[in-house]
Amino acid sequence: MLAALSTACLEEPQCGNAPLTPDVRQCMIDTVDQMVHAHYPFALQKGIDLQHFSTELRALPITDTDDDTFVFELARTISTLQDGHTRIELHLDQKTASLPISYQEMNGEIIITGSYDPALNLQPGTRIETIDGQPALQYVHLRQALPYTSSLGRGPMQLSQNPLLGQAGTTVQLGLASGQEISLRRTYYLPEPTARKLPGNIGYINISTFGFIDDLDRLDRIVNDLMDSDALIIDLRGNGGGFPSVTDGLFGRLIDRDVPHFNMVAADGTFERTIGPKPRGKTFQGPVVMLTDKLTFSASNYLAQRLTYHKRGTLIGSKTGGGAASPDKGVFLVPGIWFQVSTYVLQTPEGDNAEEGIAPDILVEFSPDEITLGLAHKSAVPGHDKVLDRAIRFLQELP
Repeated sequence: MLAALSTACLEEPQCGNAPLTPDVRQCMIDTVDQMVHAHYPFALQKGIDLQHFSTELRALPITDTDDDTFVFELARTISTLQDGHTRIELHLDQKTASLPISYQEMNGEIIITGSYDPALNLQPGTRIETIDGQPALQYVHLRQALPYTSSLGRGPMQLSQNPLLGQAGTTVQLGLASGQEISLRRTYYLPEPTARKLPGNIGYINISTFGFIDDLDRLDRIVNDLMDSDALIIDLRGNGGGFPSVTDGLFGRLIDRDVPHFNMVAADGTFERTIGPKPRGKTFQGPVVMLTDKLTFSASNYLAQRLTYHKRGTLIGSKTGGGAASPDKGVFLVPGIWFQVSTYVLQTPEGDNAEEGIAPDILVEFSPDEITLGLAHKSAVPGHDKVLDRAIRFLQELP
């Protein structure tokens, strides 16, 4: 793993270079511990005992394990803080990409919900037992704690919420419940926002990431093209976040008045700054629906929060993944291994945050039969996507 990491970091590494000697490992542990105690804002809210965290952190072996194992164990310990923004990231020189499948975690199992490549002939409802030889659930949880990112392209992409990501072009072995072993290739694509008209003059916008600052220009063009729609559906399923300035810019096309800003507050309760949208451009006045799931995280979670807080639309799908923090503090521990910690919490004027996620106005759940039929897959095709179908029906039933 470490051999594939970026060796051209823009910042001087805090603890030296690989291989990870005992002194380097101890420095990594000390740095993580100090930064968490200085900045982590959720200890009281989440019932996290930071002294216990320190004990677990300092119990990690700094000898007698290989570098990869040490980094995985460090990431696993950090994940006990239950904060998606406080994490280690592995920065790759190459592009990151995902597998051409979607899945759900159900009852402790990983279930395929659909495929983006019809040639694979993978049936929805298929249970994945192993991924690269590891139990599938263990693999998914570990990758959630130790994500890959890449700085190639138009800017850094926040990809932490998809545990199947990795270096583009690499292959992954899936062991299915049938006993079949299949090999899937990670395929890179540029996740630009897309849009089209659905039946009933409903505009549909799919936004996979807010990770590119110039996406606001694309979103403006899309909103302009859909301005004559009777309603808008904004699909945030699988959107792991990115730049709040982009989400504020998009929300500014949905409002025609100034709205209250939210506050960024440090762990000790001190005020840092405010952020918020302002009306901009021609305003879309019709009904708005946002589609969400547990991968709707960070900046996209914030956009969903804005929609509900200002009563500007309806959330349909499942509870968002949360992420109300701003990770303004970070450091390269060694080349290619970045550690960041949540620094500020985004709060409403009333002092509330959406760290634990936002429940939808209309919850959409899936039976095993619906998963087998592929209705849990984000196909964005009416009649084959239960969440989208529910949104369309909701809009059609409006007076």
